[in-house]
Amino acid sequence: MNNLHYDGPIVLAVLDGVGLRNDEYGNAVVQSHSEFIDQLFDKYPWVSLEASGEAVGILKGQMGNSEVGHNALGAGQIIKQGIAKIEDDFNTGAIWQTEAWRGAIDNVKQNHSTLHFSGIFSDGGVHSSISQLFKMLEQAQKDEKKMVG
Repeated sequence: MNNLHYDGPIVLAVLDGVGLRNDEYGNAVVQSHSEFIDQLFDKYPWVSLEASGEAVGILKGQMGNSEVGHNALGAGQIIKQGIAKIEDDFNTGAIWQTEAWRGAIDNVKQNHSTLHFSGIFSDGGVHSSISQLFKMLEQAQKDEKKMVG
């Protein structure tokens, strides 16, 4: 169906977890030979969208999830997610100038105490990034030459 003009209702159907690729190995959609899905592709206009990384507002190379995909679809544009905003602040150095960071470092210096980190640290890349913990540890060592815990 090449004609994009259509007078009538339009339905946006999102098939969560369904990706497009021709390889049959590990591909339940292709292996199922689903008559219904085949008809959808044959009879109606469709588009393949990127569902990971910067295309959905997260870090480059990171797998997306339904939350970030639905945000982008609902808004009709890329919505930069928190993890990507924070990464931008790490890359520009803006994070080291925040009241929270400066306050923590000043507190360690004034009280001769140890800086502790608590939070979500993983390699998932959607809600957290382990690399950001390492960046904070490196910066803390630069800001205060004391053992960081």
